[in-house]
Amino acid sequence: MGCLRPGKHARLHPGPQLTMSGHLMTGTVLVLLSWLFIMLVVAAYGRPVSVVLTSYAHLRRDQRWRLSLWWGLLLLAIVVLVLSLSLPLGSTIASASVLALGLTLGITGVVMRKLQRPTWLRPSRPTVAWLSAAWTATLYLASKALGPVTNYDSGLYHLGSIKYATDYSAIPGIANLYFPFGYSNAQFPLAALLGNGPWAGIGYRLLNGAIVVLVLGDLSSRLLNRRWSWGTFTLLFGLSAAFIPMVAMADDMVTSPTADTSVMLITLVAATYLADALQARASTSADAVTAIMLAGLAVAFRPTMVIFALSVLVVVAILIWRRRREVHQAAAPWIVTAALLSLLALVSLLRDRVLSGWLFYPLSNFPVPVPWLAQNPDPWRDGTLAAARNPSTQDGFQTAHSYDWISSWLARLPYQWEPWFLLVGLLSATTVVVVAWRADVMRGVWTSLLAALAPSSLALLVWFFLSQPSFRFI
Repeated sequence: MGCLRPGKHARLHPGPQLTMSGHLMTGTVLVLLSWLFIMLVVAAYGRPVSVVLTSYAHLRRDQRWRLSLWWGLLLLAIVVLVLSLSLPLGSTIASASVLALGLTLGITGVVMRKLQRPTWLRPSRPTVAWLSAAWTATLYLASKALGPVTNYDSGLYHLGSIKYATDYSAIPGIANLYFPFGYSNAQFPLAALLGNGPWAGIGYRLLNGAIVVLVLGDLSSRLLNRRWSWGTFTLLFGLSAAFIPMVAMADDMVTSPTADTSVMLITLVAATYLADALQARASTSADAVTAIMLAGLAVAFRPTMVIFALSVLVVVAILIWRRRREVHQAAAPWIVTAALLSLLALVSLLRDRVLSGWLFYPLSNFPVPVPWLAQNPDPWRDGTLAAARNPSTQDGFQTAHSYDWISSWLARLPYQWEPWFLLVGLLSATTVVVVAWRADVMRGVWTSLLAALAPSSLALLVWFFLSQPSFRFI
């Protein structure tokens, strides 16, 4: 055969690579648009609460926007958990209810206080460089959202839990089928809800990325308004560090519907608002209640974060007590916070009752007299704890109820990436403190620094000695 040359009427069809590239670009754009839509819905949910909080302090309009993101996420989680008790979250009525309530709350928030244009200042070159890098990383995460789901637990039970929540309301005693299906957290119902519309059951790929966008939206607002507070620096360096493993392991940490990533980001933002509360005076109540709320929300995503949440509550209580004569603290923000967190706790316990029959499952201290009561979760909990402490153990009970595992745990550290990553962070933080101390700018802030570190430090100790000492849990 001779050399084939296309004539003037021949058509050149795109090859496989061009087609795949086009599909990838289309999917990436769809993911980005979905994340922005989720952000708008979340902001609409939180708008009325943010107006209430900011009306008791002279806060700037950009702070109202940032607060609406996090209070909206709380309200959305509560609504979805309530709906999951009686409706399959993949149903039209569930998605329509969520959108209708979001529209109602958004309009209510606008009526309460008229929307104003954002007051962005001209950013500096370092700020532009960082924002460009961060949004580029987010674009990369969007391109990976349609890729493989590689998290081990996603294949084990995440996808199954999401599928059940999509097709059915909370199933009484489903923990009898497989014990992890009894875990009551906000991650799976929210992931199931995102499977509505064009995502057709695979919206779970969006959830962790959407929370990344919320965090980045908060930080972008801070940077563009030049709000260089303690919290801004906390979030700036914290998110910068978090982007490294998220980009390196996007399939495992972001595309997969694991609560590891969502809890990491939510607790980072809780620490951010706690730092702002420790520094600020007039806005103490708004920042403080937001820190408490976010810590409580982290518990809804992973109940083992309860120590972190209680520690934040104690630090804030001491802070408010010490400033009682300096700043008047209005009661409304505290009442709103207590009411919403109580509602979140109540609906979480109701889901515990339905899914397993044990309150605070997989703890075995509070059984409920229901006919679908799952078997005592002690053996499952001991096995999971032993596997995290020493994967090669032959005696799970002994490992779960002693500290013989510590030497083997320490011996594995050099072969894992997390200890080296954390060591770099610790050395960097120590260097900053030493430089600041030698520059004589640490005077009078040691107490606040220790207070800001206290919740994470206590949670770290409890994680190591009492819970599963895998790095992804802390």
